[in-house]
Amino acid sequence: MLSDEAVEYRADHMTLAELEHLSVETNFYNTVLRKLLARGSKVIVGPRGVGKTHHMRLAYKQCLEQTNKPMPVYVSFSKYLRLEPLRNSSSIAIQYFHCWVISKCLLGVRETLLQLIKNYSSDTLNESEISWSDIELFCEQIEKQQTKDWHSRLLDHLSVNFLTSFIESSAELCGRKSTIVFCDDAALVLTKDYMIEFFDIFRSLKTPRIYPKASVYPSTEFGPRFHIGQDAEPVPCWPSIEDAEYQKLFHTIYDKRFSAELKSDVKMCFAYAAFGVPRAFINLVNRYQMERKKTEQGKINIIIDEQAQLLLDEYMSLAIKQPQFGKYVSAGKHIINCICRHIATDNAEKLKSNKQQYILGILQGGIEGKAEQNKVDTIIQLLEEIGLIHKLSPVRHGYYSDRSPRVYDRYIPHFTLLLSHGAYQVGSAGYITGFINAISKPKAQPYRKKSFIDFYEEEAFKSLSLDLPDCASCGNARSSQEQRFCMYCGAELINPSTFELLIKTKIDKLPLTKFLKERIRTETNIETIGDIALANNPGQELRKAKGIGKVKASKVIEQAKVWMEEYLS
Repeated sequence: MLSDEAVEYRADHMTLAELEHLSVETNFYNTVLRKLLARGSKVIVGPRGVGKTHHMRLAYKQCLEQTNKPMPVYVSFSKYLRLEPLRNSSSIAIQYFHCWVISKCLLGVRETLLQLIKNYSSDTLNESEISWSDIELFCEQIEKQQTKDWHSRLLDHLSVNFLTSFIESSAELCGRKSTIVFCDDAALVLTKDYMIEFFDIFRSLKTPRIYPKASVYPSTEFGPRFHIGQDAEPVPCWPSIEDAEYQKLFHTIYDKRFSAELKSDVKMCFAYAAFGVPRAFINLVNRYQMERKKTEQGKINIIIDEQAQLLLDEYMSLAIKQPQFGKYVSAGKHIINCICRHIATDNAEKLKSNKQQYILGILQGGIEGKAEQNKVDTIIQLLEEIGLIHKLSPVRHGYYSDRSPRVYDRYIPHFTLLLSHGAYQVGSAGYITGFINAISKPKAQPYRKKSFIDFYEEEAFKSLSLDLPDCASCGNARSSQEQRFCMYCGAELINPSTFELLIKTKIDKLPLTKFLKERIRTETNIETIGDIALANNPGQELRKAKGIGKVKASKVIEQAKVWMEEYLS
């Protein structure tokens, strides 16, 4: 039987009490939590599902409850892409975004004040004439790309200085000496200019009494004015399968989430297939307990293959979110699959000699041309963003003729993909009964290659290029991603809105039954996911379809909103 808690995966959908109950203490996660509660700016780094939101909200809870800790402010910026269409429709899109970030932070402060001060009540902010209802309405309207004349009053009045002043006065009101601002979902990777602006604000928020923290993805590019290490300390939140406490971590997660017994080999197989992502582990175990196939290995094979496809589908969705990198995304899929095939074949042989191998070694300086290296860097960034590859510390291996050391960057490809390619399959027998024994074998030397290009056809790699839209006026190609005006006709180059493309996705993508999809298509005016998720009263329209009542309509709306959250995060 599954425990009740096992149903929910996302930390932002749980109460703070549930989060604390389900938290796991290890040296790795304790370090993350300690850094979140420490002085100074920190950037928490990890792909989706590793626990960035979980630990931010856990730190927020601890600060709320312990009067000797700083005043906490929690803010999520997950809806940033809703402001993206403004970049094409408004000449002051950056100012709107800046004001939105400040407004979200102010609302976060108000939420803390309501938590910490009994009967807290205030219609306006400090001595200003701006009301809380103004700020709430602004956020609501700007997230729907609705710009109003009255917004100019907020754009003129709200600034970083106003925010820091309000935060510090609020901390004094609460009897706290300092403040931690938890900026969750701060990897605004789909809007480069918003990302640069956000981290300008983030850097400016830091004062002797305000300590901002942000959660981002691996390989996030922060822009020219923000420097990791100097402006903020990076804190990894992605446990490596190389970590000494890795198995203990997932044993504890299982005990916290599930009540039924599960064979240790199956449990550890899913722990490694989760690749350091607790949310993925919980999902794999749930699917295993619901799978009806009789044989143990058969169930494992189905679940691992399905999970591998889900991972690749999520990775390929980057080509929709960032169409200019479509060819790079496709190249990355080819490269990661090729890497996994090679390592899987090599590891199957290593297991016969009582060793194992799942680490890839890539020679530093193995690519001579700067253009080719930039292409490889882009592909690695895309793979790391989804978590399909995990970079380890480099190692030395031998020397060149001039006695300079030969250094290899080390990577682990996603373990689900390795398992799907048969990395631990020896002969015709299933691997699950001896998985713990196999994963405990000593490791051989990394599978070494000169460069990632070795896993791709060389000439095809040289022709790899950005997929940029032509000028809408004259049809000529643009020369670079940064180009703003056509060099042939002088017209402004407008990039298609990622947000608008996504909300136009047909409802076929939702996890609904064929019956529901057909009814919605033929008996309502709803065609796209945006028609459901962004409408004021979609339930009324959905109930026009025969067989869809209040309960089913609510479930469809919830599925659409979840799809939007996952896809736009």
